[in-house]
Amino acid sequence: MERIAADIALRRWNERDLAVRAGVATKTIHRFLTGTVQTTKTAGKIADALGYSVKRYFAGVVAA
Repeated sequence: MERIAADIALRRWNERDLAVRAGVATKTIHRFLTGTVQTTKTAGKIADALGYSVKRYFAGVVAA
């Protein structure tokens, strides 16, 4: 999640800005970034909003 946070900061966005651009609730972004709830659907929306592929954020991650 550090890379996502860094990309948000580079754009001078906050969680609400990302949520609007990703089309999800701010609470969803917060839960995703804190690791409370992470879904592939939300990951895709976040990556799209930031203009990158999901692989940028999750390359090398092994599903449990």
